Amino acid sequence: MDDTKSYWEYPDMVAAGPYKASVEYEDHDVRIIRFKLGPGETMPMHRHAGRLDIMLTDVHSLTIQPNGYRHESRAKAGELGYSDPVVHEGHNLGDAPWEMIEIEFKQRAPAGFSNAWAEPSPVRVSASTNAATVSYAADIRPMFRDVDVTCMKKQDIDLSKYEDCKDNAAQIYEDVVDHTMPPDEPWPDDWCDRFQTWMQQNYPP
Repeated sequence: MDDTKSYWEYPDMVAAGPYKASVEYEDHDVRIIRFKLGPGETMPMHRHAGRLDIMLTDVHSLTIQPNGYRHESRAKAGELGYSDPVVHEGHNLGDAPWEMIEIEFKQRAPAGFSNAWAEPSPVRVSASTNAATVSYAADIRPMFRDVDVTCMKKQDIDLSKYEDCKDNAAQIYEDVVDHTMPPDEPWPDDWCDRFQTWMQQNYPP
């Protein structure tokens, strides 16, 4: 397996398995995904944000990370648990469909969620531990939805790439402050302030 890729080079859950995962709701803070994997089926390698999983069925699963780390787990319908950002592929080892609702938290992990069957995550992208430092990977990139990335690519700006975001930061900042981007849901003031802080700190990657 290829463990040399960065977190953002892997597709997200919906892109990796469009017939297995679908977005039920999305805003600036969360994305709610409905997931169904048939018995014996595999979900290709994909990335997750920090997330709360709510099991709709009993499940016996195996996940494999790019570095070869394997984690087998079981959960009962109705169980829930928080897991950190991770990249892995998923396998349904059971003889019935695996169904769940996943709530992705785009900014910060909710306090107090833990769970015995949640996957350990030696390969992860963690939130910045220094509140004074704003980095692209931990703080800026998660603010851009997939639809934002697609929209800006039409202007030859790829928000999913650090260098593009850095080189066009002044334009991006002006657009979000003027509420011309995103057009459907303007950024709240604290998001604009975070982006400005990132610029003032000389664009930490």
